[in-house]
Amino acid sequence: GAGTYILTPEQALEHVRNRTSGSWYDFGRTERQRNFLTSLIERFKGANIAQMGSVLVECLQHVETDIPLNQMSFLLQNADKYLNYEVEQYTVPATGSYTPQDIYRGGYTMNVLVLDDMEQTREDLKEFIYGDTGGLDSTSSSFRE
Repeated sequence: GAGTYILTPEQALEHVRNRTSGSWYDFGRTERQRNFLTSLIERFKGANIAQMGSVLVECLQHVETDIPLNQMSFLLQNADKYLNYEVEQYTVPATGSYTPQDIYRGGYTMNVLVLDDMEQTREDLKEFIYGDTGGLDSTSSSFRE
């Protein structure tokens, strides 16, 4: 039911990868992934640098990155500042900017989203990332402290 749950790593992975519940076209799954990351950030707000470092070491055993160790160390040392930044979410494609279509390949039906205006999508995303060029519509949502 509704409420707050503490998940094991395996349960969390299953939750964010689940494609059988939620909204159509993977929007539910990607929303769960974004919400999971937001919750993770919230949990880290009470952690000290040693705890965050321990989690980082564990995570690095499961990912590849080209971020140099000295840069990672710098980011870790300043994590307490970053954790207080506002978290904002934006989806591509934005609501109302696509047309759903079914395509058939290899005997399978695939549901795809076709962007109505690729250039407008680029401009909207650029505006969201780099700043206001006249205001965003309601296609983004913010999570504030």
